[in-house]
Amino acid sequence: MDDAVFGLYVDKLSDTAKLFKTPGKNIRAIDESISTVKLPCWEDNVDLRRAYRELLLTTPGALCSLIGVVLSEEALHQKTADGKPFTDVLKENEVLVGIMIRGNPVAWRGPDGHTQKFQQHRAAGAHFAVWGDGPVIDASEPSETTIRKQAKELASFATYCQRAVSFPLWNPVDAWDSPQADPRDIARDTLNVLRKTVPPAIPVIVFLSSGQSENEAVITMNNLKVSKVSKPWSLSSFLVRHHNREP
Repeated sequence: MDDAVFGLYVDKLSDTAKLFKTPGKNIRAIDESISTVKLPCWEDNVDLRRAYRELLLTTPGALCSLIGVVLSEEALHQKTADGKPFTDVLKENEVLVGIMIRGNPVAWRGPDGHTQKFQQHRAAGAHFAVWGDGPVIDASEPSETTIRKQAKELASFATYCQRAVSFPLWNPVDAWDSPQADPRDIARDTLNVLRKTVPPAIPVIVFLSSGQSENEAVITMNNLKVSKVSKPWSLSSFLVRHHNREP
């Protein structure tokens, strides 16, 4: 890759990163798939899945507070009833298109190596990718070997995304129940840990709402933002709705 092309890639990724820092804007997951919604009516009816996503994307005002929407691979290629691609709906509303990655992308192969699938997503309109099945963190203290293995996998995921000019996001999976504590203390301790481990050069830290109700997620995000702990990066939220649990 020559310097001119490399510089173009860097500029595009930098522009995407800056958009994620937009005040008052968040990311919304509309990545429901057959594997994540265990309802017969959902599993057996592609038209229902398409119509449901269209409702979420085209309801007046639905996108006004969003900077990004994460779609499943099926949704990435779907259209509204009148034939407009969902990706065009988002683009017209100045909302970035994201793709949820399931499985282990490190194991993907193709004529152009691991980046082929990411390039296909980028060509379909995705500006960023979220690894939804990233490393699992359990309650036991991980070994040095485990830390290095997971760091290598995360770095590889980011590399494959960036080669396809797609901005990488991932969420670690917590495999333990958190103890009860004051939410403000949790916010303070979380930020203190991040200050020790996340370089200031990282443009934005996005907090996933998984495991919380929408109201709880809003309270959590507010505690993080109003905390007096210094924050060298921007903070944003990634809202996920659990259709198997909440009405």
